[in-house]
Amino acid sequence: MSLIADLAWIKRGIPKAVPEKVKLSAEEIRTLIQEGEPETSELSDTDGAAGDGTQQRRGIRGSSPDVADEGMDIDKYKLDKYDEDDGERANPLAGITTFASHMEDPHITTYVNSDEEDQEDFEIRPDDNLVAVAKNEYTLEVHLYNEAEDDWYVHHDYILEVPPLCLESIYFDPGSDDKKGNLLAIGNIDASINIWDLDLVNSVEPTVTLNKTKTEKSAQKHTGAVLSLAWNRLMEHVLASGSADSSVILWDLEETKPATVATHFDGMVIQNVDFPFLFMKFVFLSESINNLISHVYFIYIL
Repeated sequence: MSLIADLAWIKRGIPKAVPEKVKLSAEEIRTLIQEGEPETSELSDTDGAAGDGTQQRRGIRGSSPDVADEGMDIDKYKLDKYDEDDGERANPLAGITTFASHMEDPHITTYVNSDEEDQEDFEIRPDDNLVAVAKNEYTLEVHLYNEAEDDWYVHHDYILEVPPLCLESIYFDPGSDDKKGNLLAIGNIDASINIWDLDLVNSVEPTVTLNKTKTEKSAQKHTGAVLSLAWNRLMEHVLASGSADSSVILWDLEETKPATVATHFDGMVIQNVDFPFLFMKFVFLSESINNLISHVYFIYIL
């Protein structure tokens, strides 16, 4: 089942009219096809496993399982050897004919240049609206919506490394000359914060990652899932993040490091709110163990 973790609107006039595309050469694509293997995690045995190493089959609506049939299934289909490891992980693309370019595929005899046909859908017009959709399927989709034309479709998407939990649009880019940008911060379940450039299509990795989990332990980092994000529209280089570990970090986007760390919150920090009309102030909501808002905190940026 596909679940939506969070949504974020991108204001009109922020995205580039024609986003840039990351283009890989045929040789780079061929290398990815040959060497690409998805990382898999080892699955632990279930608690309901029987003592002889075979898992007990559940009956319908709690009825007793048919033990005799279970043994017959194991013998017939050799299910007891299903999980045996032959010592070498198979390439998931093995057996599938793949080509770095469709021009190399002998089964394709008619080539259609679809660039011109897709160009109109790819361009972002002044009256187009963009909305970023974070899904539990490790994907971030950027949808285009136009009310006048009745358009609603996925403009482009990104593959994520970890499940996303929250989104925040950032119209600031410290690397650009005018400091304007179309960035999106994603709070993740592994305590990291990935920042993607939405004007860059086909990107395979974020522009920058805050709170990297592989670094050594530090007091100036989250240790729990990032549940909330807020970007300060007056001090554009400041991003606030709230975590399940009851901490809040104000990040300096120009230095890509923490500027302020607050750890005195009671409960998980479930919501960050930036009030631009209240000069340089963030409001944080803390959730207690009974799922009720227990405290409201204010943090001023001096």
